[in-house]
Amino acid sequence: MKLATSLTLFTAVLAAPLAAPAPDVAPAVAEGSASAAYSAILSVVSKQSSKFSALQKRELDEEDRYIVVFDSEASVEQIAAEIAKLDALVDQESSNGITSALDLSAYNDGSGFLGFVGKFNSTIVNQLNQSPILTVEQDTYVPEPKFFAEPVLDKRAIETDENPPNWGLGRISHKQFQGEGNETYVRETTAKHSTVAYVVDSGVRITHEMFQGRAVWGANLLDDIDEDLKGHGSHVAGTLGGKDYGVDVNTKIVAVKVFGANGGGPQSVVNAGFTWALNDFIKNRNTVPRGVLNYSGGGSVLASQDVILARAVKEGLVVVTSAGNDAKDACTDGPANNGAKTHGFITVASLNEHNVNAYDSNWGTCVDVWAPGSKIPSASHKSDTGIVIMRGTSMASPHVAGLATYYMSISDKTLSPGEVEDLITKSNTDVLTFDLKGSPNAVAYNGNGQ
Repeated sequence: MKLATSLTLFTAVLAAPLAAPAPDVAPAVAEGSASAAYSAILSVVSKQSSKFSALQKRELDEEDRYIVVFDSEASVEQIAAEIAKLDALVDQESSNGITSALDLSAYNDGSGFLGFVGKFNSTIVNQLNQSPILTVEQDTYVPEPKFFAEPVLDKRAIETDENPPNWGLGRISHKQFQGEGNETYVRETTAKHSTVAYVVDSGVRITHEMFQGRAVWGANLLDDIDEDLKGHGSHVAGTLGGKDYGVDVNTKIVAVKVFGANGGGPQSVVNAGFTWALNDFIKNRNTVPRGVLNYSGGGSVLASQDVILARAVKEGLVVVTSAGNDAKDACTDGPANNGAKTHGFITVASLNEHNVNAYDSNWGTCVDVWAPGSKIPSASHKSDTGIVIMRGTSMASPHVAGLATYYMSISDKTLSPGEVEDLITKSNTDVLTFDLKGSPNAVAYNGNGQ
C-alpha cells in the first residue's frame, strides 16, 4: 500500500542537457539568510557552465557526464559549501565543470536548487562522493520505449459516442467490459477548469487536426528540430487529449521532447525534460493548478528520476508512467518502480482488446491500475490528418493521464495528486479474472457508464 507522498531527496543524479546551461540572467534572489548562499551557488554554476555554452546539444558523451543531487535535508548554506569545494577542484581551463543546474528557478530562495550536471574526471567524482549530503550517478542512455505500430488508417464529442474509434475510451468509461464492437464512450463534455498535460516524449505534431490548436511546444531538450521524428509522442498525446480518439478533449497539451528519431535518449535529457515541465507547472500554478506529466518510457531504476518525479508529485503535479513491456515485475523498471511508494504517481499496465493482460505488459505490486494498451488508434506524426494504430504500455499510460486531467477539470476542488489517483484506481475494482501476479485488480475508470 502506498504511503502518503513525501519527498526524500536522498541524493540521486539528475542530468540535464548541455542545451540548458545556467541562464544568462540568474533568477532574482530573495532576501534572507540563504540569499547570499544561493547567489554564490548561481555564480559558480554560471562561471563553470559558460565554457560549455558553445557546445551543441548532446556533444558530450554520457560517460563523461555525471549528475549530483543534494539531500532534501541539506540547507542552502550546506549546498553552497559543497559547490565551493567543487569550484576549488575545477580548473577553468580544463574540460571539467558544471554544465547545467537542476534548479527549480520558480523558487528564488534556493529551496528549489536540487543539484547539477557536470563533466568530471574520476578524481573529482571521487571527491564528490566523499560528501555525506549528496549522491553522484553517471549519465546513461534510455533505450527506445517498446511499442508496435500498424499501418496508417483513414480517419473517420457529445455525452455518448457510439462505437468510438478507440475502443479504449469505451473501456475506461464502463465498469464492465462491453465486448469488441459494442463500445460507447460516456463522459462529461464540459470542463469547468483548465488543465495542462506535459507529454515528455519524442515530441508532438502539434499541427495535427486532432489537437484543435490545444497542443504547443514547451521545450526541446534533445536537438534543434522541433518535430516528432519517431511518432511515439504524437500518438501518446492523441490518446491523452485528441479529438475523437483521446480521453480529454479539453486539456492543453505541452510537448517536451527528450527522444529522437531513433526513439531513445540520454537519461540526462529525460530528467531535464521532467525538470522543465515541473518548473513550468510551478511558474503557472496560480492560474492553472491542475496538471499531469505523462512519461511513456522507462529503463533502469535510478534515484535521479525518482527524486525529480517525487518532487513533482509533492508540488501538485500528477505523474503517470507506463509499466513497461517485458512481461516482468514492474518494480524492476524505472520510473515504474515509483508506483508502489508515491501516492499521486500512477504506474499503468496494459489490457488488450479482449479485456485481459497484454502478453508483454509488466505487472506486480508497483502497478497501480490497468488500462487499454492494445490496438489503440491515435495521431500519426506524418501528416495533420493521419491515424496510426500502436500497442504497448506506452499507450495505456496516456489513457490514465487523460483521465487525470478529466477528473481535475470537472472538480471544483483542486484535487491533490493522491486524490486523483484514488478516483482513477479505486472506482472499478475486482472486475479482472486473469492472473494478476501481484498487480491490483483495478481498471482505470471515469465514473460514468456501468
